[in-house]
Amino acid sequence: MAKKKTTEKPVFTEHIQQGTDGKYRWVYKLHMLKTHTIIQDVFWALFITVVITWLIVFFIQLFSGEMSWESFLFSLGMIGLVFVILLVLSIPAYLIVAAMYGWYYTVRFTMDEEGITHEQEPRQMKKARLMGCLTVVVGLLARRPSTVGAGLISGSRSMLYSRFSKVKEVKAKRSQHLIKVNETLNHNRIYVSDEDFDFVYDFIRSRCKKVKG
Repeated sequence: MAKKKTTEKPVFTEHIQQGTDGKYRWVYKLHMLKTHTIIQDVFWALFITVVITWLIVFFIQLFSGEMSWESFLFSLGMIGLVFVILLVLSIPAYLIVAAMYGWYYTVRFTMDEEGITHEQEPRQMKKARLMGCLTVVVGLLARRPSTVGAGLISGSRSMLYSRFSKVKEVKAKRSQHLIKVNETLNHNRIYVSDEDFDFVYDFIRSRCKKVKG
């Protein structure tokens, strides 16, 4: 848990700047091969996708009367195999994306009294949209709606905003330079350097009135 301070005045460093509009802005670079939280996100995204797909197949078989113990075990085995294949394929795909980004994922943060914005660096955003478009084209040619959907999502998701009045949980992980700002369906990750960690954490925490404790 982050150490509490008695004052909210920031000790400005080269990392954080306050504009004339009163908003605090900083940029943080995450090494894509050393930051395990990014790799963890990729793993969970694959896992959730596979589980949702399996649940859809399960309920289709259940309501159609085709469900049996043998078909259940077979579908479970197949979905496990699909997960392993996707996981293996995701490794070179992740390395390609990391190389295109220069091995760093660059994030811009903007924070004010109302909330905080997590935004991908514009140049990387353009590359993400290009890769998303290529994924959509491949999906259309292969007639795979799931691939098209993945491409649309990857090409459009470049910014995440958390409004402090809706935040229900704030978690500090100082060793990872990470502050988790979670709403019910919106989980934001805020990265900040050591020297600014306490200021940013206290600023966020004091304005999230729904957070208990």
